[in-house]
Order: sequence, then C-alpha cells, then structure tokens
Amino acid sequence: MPEDDRLPLMHVYCDESSQTKNKYMVIGGIWIPEPNVKKIDDEILDFRNTSGMSNELKWGKVSKGKLNEYKQFVDIVFSYLVKRHLVYRCIVVNMWDYDINKFSNGDSELGFYKIYYQLLLQNYLNGYRYIVYPDDRQNSYKHRLEALKIILNRGIKKKYNVEANPIRAIEARKSHEVNLIQAVDLFTGAIGYKWNKMDFKPDASAAKIELAQYIAYKANLSTLMICHNKQQSPNFHIWYFDLSKSHKNKKSKING
Repeated sequence: MPEDDRLPLMHVYCDESSQTKNKYMVIGGIWIPEPNVKKIDDEILDFRNTSGMSNELKWGKVSKGKLNEYKQFVDIVFSYLVKRHLVYRCIVVNMWDYDINKFSNGDSELGFYKIYYQLLLQNYLNGYRYIVYPDDRQNSYKHRLEALKIILNRGIKKKYNVEANPIRAIEARKSHEVNLIQAVDLFTGAIGYKWNKMDFKPDASAAKIELAQYIAYKANLSTLMICHNKQQSPNFHIWYFDLSKSHKNKKSKING
C-alpha cells in the first residue's frame, strides 16, 4: 500500500555503540520533524566555524583538550530537545544473553537488525511519514535495509492499526557527513560507556566520564546507566530490551 503524502515528514537518524566486544549494545536515534533539520544543522555549522570543530564529532574522539567544545555541542542538541523539537531514544540489549541461534537463526546481522526493528517499531508516532537514516555499514545481505523497511511497515500497520505505509525509506548515510548522526553517536556512545562500566577501568578517560555525567545532567537523569519509563522522560529515553520476553513474540523475517 502506498504512503500517505499528506502527512508531515519525520527524519530519524540512528547509530549504534558497543556492538561487538562488550556486554551491552546500544542502538540510538534522534527523531526530528523535517522543518527542524535545517535549523539545527545551521546552528551546528555556526558552532563548527566558531570553535574550529570541523572534523567528525563522535564519542571515540572525546578528549580533555576538546571537552568544552563537546559540551557546547551537547548544549546545542539539548536546546532543541528540551523544546521537543527533537527527541532521543535508545535501546539497550544484553548481548551476553543473546543466543544467535535462538533469536536469529545463527545470523548475527539479522539479529542486529531485529534490534533496530524493535527500536523503530516501539517509538513509532502516528501522524507522520518517516525516512530513517542509519549510519552506513557493510551488510552481507545487500537488500537488508529494504527488507527492514518492508517488515517495519508491516509491523507498524499491525501494531498501530494504520493503513498506509509510514516508512518511506531507510537510507544509510556516512556519519561524517551528517551532523545528527554524530549527535546520536555521542549520546549512544556515552550510554554504552556507562552501561559497560568503562568508567571503572584503570585507564578510563576522565573527559569521557565527565561528558557522560554532563549528558545525564542535561537529560535530568542521575546517571546514563538507567532504564526508565518513557512518560518520565519523553525527550531522552533509555529502554532496556528484555530478550527473554521478545522471543515469545512472532519472529521477524528481516532477512527477506
């Protein structure tokens, strides 16, 4: 069924953190109505020009020498977040409880996109068409994103009783070219850092510890290592996904 072109457009920018070697994986996203995208892009561009932060902004590059600039970047994003001009949502999964054969028929890539599916399905808001922009990554199945779009549209129509396909496209983007994917990387990286207790390591970065605390403060949370009700913090939501419950649900054939 075709999409409803009368509905306003919502952009969703996504990225993941701590996917391979750590206990907890986090996939996060920023949901932003299309008219707000240019406003925040312009402000970030002004910030880059005045601060000299011309390179990609990401959690892995946070350092003591650039800590204040990263805080300024966080402030810009939160200035839109507190006005609900955008929202940040993420899903946290315990990968030590993840059984690749049980949850995705031995296909780790399929399992990864099943988690993406849950993030996008559970955070669907009626009344919009969507374009989803995940960070670009190599997929073994070349039609993975198109398959995700098809299955996601089916899931949304069933769960929310909508008729038209709300997901217009899922298009990968290179993070260094998209400011809002960089913002997602920063928030998602900070959450993964806390959940995986990287701050307790002997060589933990003092700058990352401070920035993670700063992001929690801006989100009105005591810590980023928390899962909470979306109604308690609708603009910045951290959701722990219980795999034991999810396996009871119908399997999603995202592999096409």
